[in-house]
Amino acid sequence: MSTSAGATLHVDGRCTGILVRHATTFWTRARGLWAEAVRQSAIALELRPCYAVHTFGMSGAIDIAFVDGEGRVLAACHRLKPWRVVVHPSAVSTWELPAGVGWSSSSRVLASRVSPSEPA
Repeated sequence: MSTSAGATLHVDGRCTGILVRHATTFWTRARGLWAEAVRQSAIALELRPCYAVHTFGMSGAIDIAFVDGEGRVLAACHRLKPWRVVVHPSAVSTWELPAGVGWSSSSRVLASRVSPSEPA
């Protein structure tokens, strides 16, 4: 799993202050936030490529955003409970966040654009 040094999650061009990590290999995508010792911290995990997420073995809920190639949020799942699977076939990447750390409602996240950005 890689962390862009200083990269933070931006939503509609605004910095959220949430650190971004990238999961780009099969194993890092399969583990997702489950492997993060800092699950309660403000960390967003971008899984790419990814159009399906599971929460098998997780001890708590997570927030999910399915994103297209332009960074637009196609769908969001808030407080996805353990032992669930969600799929969005049009998604190019998926963002996982600890429940409640990201968006507070679907209406705020849908049609938003998300991206990791380096500090200026």
